[in-house]
Amino acid sequence: MLRNQSISISFTTQNEKSIWQLYIEGFAQRYEQILYKDGFYHQDKNGWLRWCIDNHDEICREYLYRIKNNLSTQCFFGDWVNFKGYSDVGYYLGCEFIKDISNNYSTMELANIEMCELRVVVINYLERF
Repeated sequence: MLRNQSISISFTTQNEKSIWQLYIEGFAQRYEQILYKDGFYHQDKNGWLRWCIDNHDEICREYLYRIKNNLSTQCFFGDWVNFKGYSDVGYYLGCEFIKDISNNYSTMELANIEMCELRVVVINYLERF
């Protein structure tokens, strides 16, 4: 276990939950891709990945809006919910976030990032789009 602690952490605010969920789901998705040695997304059916790529900036802006306004981001995660008609969009966004910041962090550093730093890194990433 790279973190030496549980990834299940209780947060008091929705924005903390949203930041943490983007991180843990993105980390899992990205390292699954690395283990399989491809860029595969198991969600890629019926143009899902193409839609996510084409709408990346809008996805970032909406996720950032929800973080800044302490609103739920649950519609981004899970096949039973959707964002603009597409489910699991948060897994794509999280993976792209982890890919992006992986240039600045080792795997061990990424696995052990603290919430205060993670908040800054997530917001900086989302604000670029």
